[in-house]
Amino acid sequence: MKRSQQQLTQQLNTLIKTPPSAFLFYGQERGSIQTHCDQIRKQVQSDDEMDNTFDSEVFHAAELNEEAFFSACGAIPMFSQYRFVWLKEANKLLAGTVKELVRYLDDPNPDTILVLTAGPLDAKSPLRKQFEKHKTAIITPFYPMEGRERSRWIQEHLQSAGLQVAFDALRQLTVILDGDSENAARELEKLILYMGSEPRVQIEDVLAVVGETTIYNAFGLADAALEGNSKAALTMLDRLMDEGAEPIAILGGLLHRIRQIAQAKDLLADGLPAKQVGGRCRVFWKDQQRFFSICHRLSPMRIGQILLMCLEAEFRVRDSEGRERVMEGLIIQIAR
Repeated sequence: MKRSQQQLTQQLNTLIKTPPSAFLFYGQERGSIQTHCDQIRKQVQSDDEMDNTFDSEVFHAAELNEEAFFSACGAIPMFSQYRFVWLKEANKLLAGTVKELVRYLDDPNPDTILVLTAGPLDAKSPLRKQFEKHKTAIITPFYPMEGRERSRWIQEHLQSAGLQVAFDALRQLTVILDGDSENAARELEKLILYMGSEPRVQIEDVLAVVGETTIYNAFGLADAALEGNSKAALTMLDRLMDEGAEPIAILGGLLHRIRQIAQAKDLLADGLPAKQVGGRCRVFWKDQQRFFSICHRLSPMRIGQILLMCLEAEFRVRDSEGRERVMEGLIIQIAR
């Protein structure tokens, strides 16, 4: 019996009161799968009970002892209302074990809550097929977060740590982090530790800590193009694209560098010392000599022209076709 992730979340309390024969959670969104497993276990067992091994067992399909597993499923709970049995990596189950599992689903132990978790399962998967057609088992796919959902999740995660996030920093995080909340959470924890007592995440903080290779290299690409070195810039672009970098992420680095330069020129014109300007614009100290050389090279009119070029390219690269040509054309235009 299939349940969407939203339906599962809404119905979880009720489902545990009258448990299905088993749950199967599968997909790429490992963070949400883990969260739902933890919620089920916490509702089944108290904090004290979770410390014991009598009513909770975890198995791994790749090294499964079938006799021990099915014995655990059939056992009587000693200290809890239910036993909690968790079978991980269920996509690695052998065909014979899947058949035995189906027999168990037909006549389950009412005192056991059985949870299976797996990576992606295609429509032909025997395990997925059996759970989808079984009347007393529940199967739920967990898909990666996309777009606004991912952006909202990142913002809420940072807010829970007492941090606000600038719009351009949030946009870059949304591009850099993949849709699996487990991986994304690890990257955000690094960022949270890095921020210390600073209350607001800026894009420079993101570039310094999260997914730094692609975006930091986008700064190097921008600097080469703005210096007029089209050959070096195009070489860097090819390497980034070959490594799988998204054009929108590369453009993000370009746009941010150009905005930094525009801000720096205004501050320099107001008489602020270069060292203070570098700090105010949050340019990495080792990049400042090159950065100020580019600032002096570009006129305000040229900066405005390049900014418009980038904004136009940002709109065009959202189309999946011809993105590499758009990026190559933009770099050549900037380097003229």
